[in-house]
Amino acid sequence: MGLEEALIEAAAYFVRETLGGEAKQALSTPRKRAWAASVDTTNGERRRVSAYISKPSLKQMAKLFLNEESPTDEVLRDLIGEIANLIVGRAKALASDRGFKFDMSPPRFEGKAVTIGKNADKNLHFTFAKDAFTISASRIQV
Repeated sequence: MGLEEALIEAAAYFVRETLGGEAKQALSTPRKRAWAASVDTTNGERRRVSAYISKPSLKQMAKLFLNEESPTDEVLRDLIGEIANLIVGRAKALASDRGFKFDMSPPRFEGKAVTIGKNADKNLHFTFAKDAFTISASRIQV
């Protein structure tokens, strides 16, 4: 199992277990912009896994995760980083169990992304709370 397969399984787990099945996989996202956070992975090659989540979806997730009705932007920035970290951490555990090991960086808030998943090797799109979010993986040129 490589990183992409582990990410697919980890993202599905996040959707099913953490969001309570309220999100569904989609073929694409209607969104052009969203907030972004990323985690870098290393195993011979460097890859960046990014979470792109709109502010309305993040607010809905804050209600589920934190029971927070009116989260501040600071709380939402921390939350998107934690979501990226949760998904990549789960992918790391899944891949490690199957003999594929990689290191991961701490999550990093990237700000408001102008484009979602542009130039990514893999984009996983989900619908949630009448909106959408994307998890993407791309190679990092060194």
